[in-house]
Amino acid sequence: MKFETDINGRFKCPTCTSSYKQKGHLVRHIKYECGVEPQFMCDICFRRFKHKSNLKAHYGICHKRGGSDSGDECRGVMKMTINLDHFFE
Repeated sequence: MKFETDINGRFKCPTCTSSYKQKGHLVRHIKYECGVEPQFMCDICFRRFKHKSNLKAHYGICHKRGGSDSGDECRGVMKMTINLDHFFE
């Protein structure tokens, strides 16, 4: 599939205003994020995630390491962790 690029060479999403430096990131955005409901669900607390890596992090932080079985206690921790993910891309 061919995608348009902007003046900075970033790949533009045909549906929304997002753009990405790498084509693969745009493909992932279209497949898992843009107009798509989160499809990865925690079997314990039923919280949903757009990326499998975020589900794995959630499980490790909230459930595997002595976290609660309800999703309420881990929401703050997960929000902080997911926001930090952008620094490591």
